[in-house]
Amino acid sequence: MRFVTLMVAVMLALAPADADACDRQLSPFETAEVGAAVADIVIVGEVIAVHDDRVVTVKSVSTLKGTAPPQVQIRGVTTLDEVDRCSGVPIELGKKYVFLLWSPAGQLTAYHLVDENGGVADATPANEKKFREAVAKGHPRSPWQVKGDIATMLVREPAPANADDVDVLVVMRNIGAKPKTYRFAAWPRQTQTKCVLSIVNVETKKRVAAKQVPIAQKDISTYFSKNDRKWETKIAAGEAQQLRLFRITTAKSGWGYKEELGFVYYPVDKPGAHEVSAECANVFGLGTRAVTAAVTLTL
Repeated sequence: MRFVTLMVAVMLALAPADADACDRQLSPFETAEVGAAVADIVIVGEVIAVHDDRVVTVKSVSTLKGTAPPQVQIRGVTTLDEVDRCSGVPIELGKKYVFLLWSPAGQLTAYHLVDENGGVADATPANEKKFREAVAKGHPRSPWQVKGDIATMLVREPAPANADDVDVLVVMRNIGAKPKTYRFAAWPRQTQTKCVLSIVNVETKKRVAAKQVPIAQKDISTYFSKNDRKWETKIAAGEAQQLRLFRITTAKSGWGYKEELGFVYYPVDKPGAHEVSAECANVFGLGTRAVTAAVTLTL
């Protein structure tokens, strides 16, 4: 009886903390080298003003990447009155932080955090050292490519499930003045959201041919006819949507259909440096496309 009472007491004591836990999926930008790679500038800054609508003004103390003006207005931060269980580091007046920022582009005039959680950290000596080293690593990413109100980038994911896997990430940033609708649909094929990759060996100039996944086409049709994934979201002005492409060069049994790649993969026959770019269809509505510049990856 005493054991049961003790267990109930422990469960009640743990319940509030457990209820407050955040079950969100971590962003790749929360890995320091990836966040630093996709950022246009990385600075240590002191908050000198807090405004409405998640905006702060920051005095630049030191620059770890890029070129920053003496004062920077930053959008997308979490202020103290907006903290919730899944929010990023709460920003306080007079404190210093490391900020990972996207520069003004398109119709945008302010700087934006690359990510609410991964785009800001307390300016401790350990964090400053971590981000200096992350910038120095030069994690692989393509240059921005701009078309209309969308800027795209292709980035290598930091930690694939298996040592010989290669995962990449398509970043689509809204640089327009209004929210942009992003849609994803895995089925049917005619309206599927998918990315076609161009993978070219730097030495031989030979393009890697796409190969069908080792799953019968009738099995793909049967599965997705019953288990379609389809959803839409709004990309706020200045923010970005990520489309993750897993295991682009391998197709192990039991590791997925690769619907984001159109049910294909790209087996490399000669290891080495490759130029990789992506062209993604039906991302902002039927018939729309998002195309990235190339990034050099060792495959």
